[in-house]
Amino acid sequence: MVLAVVATSLGTLSDVVPAQSQGQTLTTSDTLGATARQAMIDIFRKRDATAVGRYFGASFIQHDPTLADGVAGMTSIATEIASSPTADITIYRTLVDGNFVLLHSKYQGDGRYRGPAISFDLFRFDGGKIVEHWGGQEPEAPPNLSGRTQVDGPTVVLDREKTEANRTLVRAYRQTVMVDLRFDRIQEFIEESHYAQHASKIGDGIARLRVEKPKRPILGVPKSRLGAQEDQVATQFRIN
Repeated sequence: MVLAVVATSLGTLSDVVPAQSQGQTLTTSDTLGATARQAMIDIFRKRDATAVGRYFGASFIQHDPTLADGVAGMTSIATEIASSPTADITIYRTLVDGNFVLLHSKYQGDGRYRGPAISFDLFRFDGGKIVEHWGGQEPEAPPNLSGRTQVDGPTVVLDREKTEANRTLVRAYRQTVMVDLRFDRIQEFIEESHYAQHASKIGDGIARLRVEKPKRPILGVPKSRLGAQEDQVATQFRIN
């Protein structure tokens, strides 16, 4: 399972300061995003294994193949992280769509990896608790061929009125290019002069993207896993 973000521009929300502390009114999206971030901060930065009980529901389902299922599995990894003196997390981006929250982060001090790891964590909420999780991680890498890292790039959320249009665009791109392998139509979805690539093994531009094109179709998971918020769109793929 591969979790990927495709975006016209990726936005970020603070991993520390909730909107209400800035005199703003919290929406449901703000609340879920803040809850997801705080859960990860409590586990990684504060090294508090009891955070699992506060943020995760009793029926929690784990899809990350590196972790055991259920609350017991989360408690086990949180306990391991709590014993790591170098454990920490930096959250770069947050995307909220309905009851789904996606965090783009860097893990440190996680014993599953030899060094820092870049992660996409997709959470599903129910009743204010995290009840399902999908994860995709890879080791932190040097800048790619275009000098971009896995985490740099735009941090301002723009074009809020274009959320649904952007979702439709990415859904069409996923089907046409990644599933049907119609790379001859890629210019319908990607503008060459503005396309910035942050994947560690690919550089900017359509030509480099074509070089790295998949040899097999990538099958999409259900539509509920294609989340969008303003100019951020995330999609999840299953490699066939």
